[in-house]
Amino acid sequence: MQRLSSLLALVAVFACAGCFLRHDTVRVVEPGVPNSVGEGAARIHPGQPVSIGSMDVCLDRPGTASIDRVTMVGPVGGGIAVDDWTLVKHPEQETDMFIGTDRRSLRSYHRPLTHTVDVVCDPSGRFDELVVQVHRTDGQNAGFHAFRIDWSSTDDHGTILVPLAIELCNGDAGAAPCSRLGVF
Repeated sequence: MQRLSSLLALVAVFACAGCFLRHDTVRVVEPGVPNSVGEGAARIHPGQPVSIGSMDVCLDRPGTASIDRVTMVGPVGGGIAVDDWTLVKHPEQETDMFIGTDRRSLRSYHRPLTHTVDVVCDPSGRFDELVVQVHRTDGQNAGFHAFRIDWSSTDDHGTILVPLAIELCNGDAGAAPCSRLGVF
């Protein structure tokens, strides 16, 4: 009888081996192949907000996930800080509505700020544009090599590295003092 109990327990363990594997995990992904891109913003004053978009995110299946933290990877030069971020919905995927890099605060767009991703990637190219507001904290030229995006859903979490290099400069972005940052 003890042998039968042990055998039944072993069968139950094998039968449920996949019970704890995540088959329906919602994950944030960057659609398509990430490209390494660099942008320079000229004549940016300390404290002036700069909104940086062109970062596409979506979900691999229906559900929701939260963008919990956005940080800069490889900061160089003077001080630079992330103020906030939001996801911009583009229902018709109109490319002329994308934020790109702009000398405005996120609030100046008069859109609700949200950290929730709820758009599922599909072949037609639907996604949310992640827009991050940064500012220079001092008078030095500053830049960084990429954004690190930490996300979580109900049953998973992860990180996306977006190789979007940015220079925020006192003078022209292509001028020697700014190009010496070595971001591009």
